[in-house]
Amino acid sequence: MAFYVKFSKYAEAQRWTAQDCKDNLFWCLAGKAGDFFANLVEKYDDMEYFDIFKRFEKRFGFQD
Repeated sequence: MAFYVKFSKYAEAQRWTAQDCKDNLFWCLAGKAGDFFANLVEKYDDMEYFDIFKRFEKRFGFQD
């Protein structure tokens, strides 16, 4: 959850579009999350940014 909040706030401050967020998210992820993202965009290249985060929530869960 902390990553999502930080990333969203930074994206908002930079005035990124949803496509900008999707493109820049790639550079912020490593390990299992990075692998998961790479597999998602390879399989579903047209998937929207917000749908990607829904998949992350389902896969990794958001914890408070």
